[in-house]
Formats: sequence, structure tokens, C-alpha cells
Amino acid sequence: MSNSGLSWTFFLFTREALKNLLPIVLFWGLWFSFDDQSRQTAREKLVGVLLIGAIGIAVARGLASVLPFRARPVHDPETEITVAPWLNTRLLEEWSAFPSDHAVLFFALALGLFQVSKRAGIFALFHAGVFVCLPRVAVGLHWPSDVAVGVLIGMALSLLLFRPMQALIHKTGLVPFFEARQSVGYPILFLATYEVSRMFHSVRQIMQFVWD
Repeated sequence: MSNSGLSWTFFLFTREALKNLLPIVLFWGLWFSFDDQSRQTAREKLVGVLLIGAIGIAVARGLASVLPFRARPVHDPETEITVAPWLNTRLLEEWSAFPSDHAVLFFALALGLFQVSKRAGIFALFHAGVFVCLPRVAVGLHWPSDVAVGVLIGMALSLLLFRPMQALIHKTGLVPFFEARQSVGYPILFLATYEVSRMFHSVRQIMQFVWD
């Protein structure tokens, strides 16, 4: 494949449809795939995965704020990188590259899904590595170490919080509460899956608009 073709391939991989859609599809596919006997337990786990993803975003952004600022490859004048013509070099210019919040989020979600369903989890882990993290390194949005540390953080959060989060959700009766109010519960849950997969982009835009 030519450099131009490879560049556009990575461009497609960084688009939201490919980057964000799979975790949502896997989440909802698993939500409706279990029998009556195991359905509530599985759904409690899935809600826990979603909350772990939200925590992962908060942890990643918190670390990026308190750790020393690290410029992204496309913003570092010492790197000899050919910027793709479709990439806005001002994108994320004021955001530290370390650690990769995308790596934290998508690997936290993927490993969480793996603990619900190994088959779905393998798809999610492959997606997180190939469709989310690799393109961001290839186009110069992250250094490899940004992604590597992000992967470790995301997987550690998933391993540490999976069971405690499931227990908390079970204790609060959150799943039965929303299932008894499906006309309200399901739209809220769908919105939550959408916003987590987009790293609360819409929420941040609304907050920025109100703040400004």
C-alpha cells in the first residue's frame, strides 16, 4: 500500500464511526444475549463496565493535568513527522499527550467486556489496539509510551474495579430499578453508552458553552 493509501486508512480508523461504535454494539449485544437465569448478573456487570470506563476517563484526564506537560508528536518541533493532509495540527495542542486517555478508556472497556464474555472481549481488545491506539500513534497524536501507559492504566482499573463495581450495582438495585422503568431507563442507558464511548465529548461541549 502506498503512503497516501496508508495515510487515508489511518484517517478512516480515527473516525468516530469505526473508533466508537464497536464497544456500544458489543455492550448492547451482550445486554440482550443472556437467558433469564443469568441476565441480571450479566447486566450488573455491564453497567459496572460502563462506570469503570467513566472512571478511566476521569483518571486519565486527571493524570494529564497534574503530570508534566508532554507535547504530541505533531506539535513537537524536534520530531521529523510528515503530517497527514487531513489532520488539523492545532488539534489538542493544549492537551498533554501523556497518558493516552483513549488507550485508558477503550482498554478498560475491552477488558471489562472480556470479563463478561470472552468472545466479545477479544473483539473489543483487538478493536482497542488496532482501530483506536495504533492509528493515534501512526498519525502523530501520541507517542508509543503514551499509549502503553494508557493501556496499563485502563486494564489495571478494569481488573481492580470490576468485582467491587458489580457488587455495588447489585447492592443498590440499579438494574431492576431501570428495567422497571424501561421508557426512561433505556434512553438514559443508551445515552450513557454513547457519551462514554465519545469520552463525554458532548457533555464537555455543553459545559464549555455554558462556562463561556
